[in-house]
Amino acid sequence: MTYYYMLRVDERATKEAIKSAFRKLALECHPDKHSNSPESHARFILIQKAYAVLSDPEKRREYDRYISVSPGFRSRAAGSPTRMGKAQVLPPRSGDVYMSNEELLSHLNVILWDVEDLIRDNKSPLRQGGETGGKVEKMLFDLLAFMDKAVLEPAGFGDYFMTAREMPKLDPDSYKDIVASDIVRHKPYSGLDDYFYNIRIRVDKFLTRTRADDLLKTPAGSSLRLIDRIIEVQNAAVRILGKIARM
Repeated sequence: MTYYYMLRVDERATKEAIKSAFRKLALECHPDKHSNSPESHARFILIQKAYAVLSDPEKRREYDRYISVSPGFRSRAAGSPTRMGKAQVLPPRSGDVYMSNEELLSHLNVILWDVEDLIRDNKSPLRQGGETGGKVEKMLFDLLAFMDKAVLEPAGFGDYFMTAREMPKLDPDSYKDIVASDIVRHKPYSGLDDYFYNIRIRVDKFLTRTRADDLLKTPAGSSLRLIDRIIEVQNAAVRILGKIARM
């Protein structure tokens, strides 16, 4: 579900139209109007995130480049075609705001779909071999590791091999923390494919069991809530997968 879809605007919407849509949704979905429910709080954070990206010309260009080449957004993200034509209105949910975790976590699925396509497609940069293939493999591994250590592990869906080897836990708040660390290089799996499918299994469990109130919790020793960590993973995916698509 794209940021445009979240704000109920067309991808060709002007900056003024995006601002107007944001203000309207912010009023409709403000937690004060929904008994301060966890769903409304998480939904409100999503709206703010979408607006922060689409109201910034540089961030919007980067995001547009990503969704234009994302197989997940183009063909598999239900209800969220890349070119919407007219703005689509999300269906009401019994007078309540929409399940915000469903919207946010659907983006994690799109990221994994895109990574899977790169792994399976024989024409992808990953399969070119040599220096290019090596760079892409490292970028994908780092992205998956960031999702793993920043979201899955703090949420209680950690890496079995990390636990079994009693390796120190890494609690990153940013992608830079991951790529600069030695701990992420342990690579207990036979390769990127193996690591991806292990991540896929754990993400599926995370998506099934996570509730909106879980997203608002701050893991011990961190300054970021789980929802903020997921948004950081999305930001990293936009940069990394967009860059790979242009290689």
